[in-house]
Amino acid sequence: MKKTLIYPILVLVLTILIYFNITTVKRLWFSVFKKTGIIADFNAQDKINGDAFAYSDGILTAKSEWKNGQQDGESVEYYPTGQIKARSIYKNDKVIGTQYHYYENGGIYYTSTVREKDKSEVIYNYSKAGRLAIYDISDVAGTFFHIEYGNNGNINRLIGSVVSPNMYFFDNRDTLIVLKEKQHYIDIKDLFLTYASPPQSQTQINLIVNNNLIKDFSMSDNTIRAENAFKQKGTYSIRVIGSLSDSTTKKIMKIDTLDMVVFKD
Repeated sequence: MKKTLIYPILVLVLTILIYFNITTVKRLWFSVFKKTGIIADFNAQDKINGDAFAYSDGILTAKSEWKNGQQDGESVEYYPTGQIKARSIYKNDKVIGTQYHYYENGGIYYTSTVREKDKSEVIYNYSKAGRLAIYDISDVAGTFFHIEYGNNGNINRLIGSVVSPNMYFFDNRDTLIVLKEKQHYIDIKDLFLTYASPPQSQTQINLIVNNNLIKDFSMSDNTIRAENAFKQKGTYSIRVIGSLSDSTTKKIMKIDTLDMVVFKD
């Protein structure tokens, strides 16, 4: 009797293994028997390659895509209910573009956009009702500007500076170098600076170098770039004036000034 039962069971198991891949079978096993752990495929070098799934007591908590041991593709976190908790895209083990975090009801909790090159980050935080609650922007040294909004959309609190206190440049090896007061630099060429640009407002920047108003500079992705700002050897006295005004009323909400002297050898 027992033998007659063994053969059908073996056939069923083999059929499942043939029809479904191993990962699918493992996921079913984790779900049915409420297992906790990670399911992933590995390459010949024993590095995660392909989709990876994380479970807690049989519930899927995260799914991510990998390539030769590095995250590469979509990464998703889940609430116990199955609702998406967070979503991001990776390339070569680094987040690219905007990360999205959600409330359990599906509304956006906050978004985070990081620029890998200059380490800046912009965060929009929303209430459960979908209203913008907080705007934050940071640079290589941390947060330098913070706004809190009320339920009517008005600004309740504003902290920090419109322009980051950290001017910087990229050396010949493309390494980010933060400028220090009265320091000497050799391979300095372009000037960079991070600025805030919160919603429903307008940011204006005045850049003055050695008492000359610089008009030929770009403003994009919260980054100011003045090409060839340091053309020749000598002393450079830099002043940056940043103002923030209401887009509708044109009323100026904040003005900040940043001064620095550096030397190019």
